[in-house]
Amino acid sequence: MPAASSFRAYVAILFAASVPFWIAGFAIHRLLPPSMPIALPFSALMTFAPAFAACVLLYRRGGWPAVSGLLARIFDGGRVRSVGWLIAAFITMPLVLLGSYAVMRASGFVMPGAHVAYSVAPLMFGMFFIGAAGEELGWQGFAYSALETRFSVLESALILGAVWAAWHVVPFFQTGHNWEWVAWQCIVTVFLRVVTVWLYAYGGRSVFAAIVFHAMSNVAVFLFPNFGSYYDPATTAVVLAGVTAIIAAVWGPVMVRTRVSWASCCNSSSASSPVLPPHSDAALSSSRTGLWSRPFSGRCRRSG
Repeated sequence: MPAASSFRAYVAILFAASVPFWIAGFAIHRLLPPSMPIALPFSALMTFAPAFAACVLLYRRGGWPAVSGLLARIFDGGRVRSVGWLIAAFITMPLVLLGSYAVMRASGFVMPGAHVAYSVAPLMFGMFFIGAAGEELGWQGFAYSALETRFSVLESALILGAVWAAWHVVPFFQTGHNWEWVAWQCIVTVFLRVVTVWLYAYGGRSVFAAIVFHAMSNVAVFLFPNFGSYYDPATTAVVLAGVTAIIAAVWGPVMVRTRVSWASCCNSSSASSPVLPPHSDAALSSSRTGLWSRPFSGRCRRSG
């Protein structure tokens, strides 16, 4: 199946599989009991629809071996190019939300004290890791691969981000927020996908790293004062825009000009570095470059 057809089929299956959860979300307002402070709509269960769509299409293409190969990528941390990339996946969004909190306080928002419920953070990370796996297996493990042969890294990220945001619109409304909040959160969602694609494309093509970043994004929001009730997507969008501007300043020329393949993941992240042919000795030996030099686990490997 051509890449364009694969992506269109993925989106069609994704939205079709999500509709029942959207409908149920209008009747069942909360996924978790009221005793739990994390207010998720019932439609949040659509988080497994991306993995489902990817598995359906991979089964048609290669049967159960192809499906099991995708599922195995949940823990493909060995692909991560260096420790720095994994740390970036963990701390980027907590730092962004900390910056958002500081901006809101400085702007005169009436905010509670910066109390962080560290005791519940591991539980939240485990819960959100499972949900993020359901999403990133589809978005980065399948959909991005269907786009990257036709579009640049940035173009692929923006396309994924736009579809990802549109897919979230109904659940965003089902959390009880207005149009303005939803619009800003959609902008945040696009920025988040750009950062996710950057981590994936240049950090070793690891779905595990994308899952960690996704999970920590959710953890950071719900660790915001009063379990996210003071979270403001407009302020977060501004701070996150600054993060993506830094990424664009360093990686922008490569992200705009090139279509990242496996060779690029082993390539230096400098914009002036040449794109090396797949399987070349130079590509393999350059796996030590990146966000800090010490490899997390071995050399880059070809993504399936």
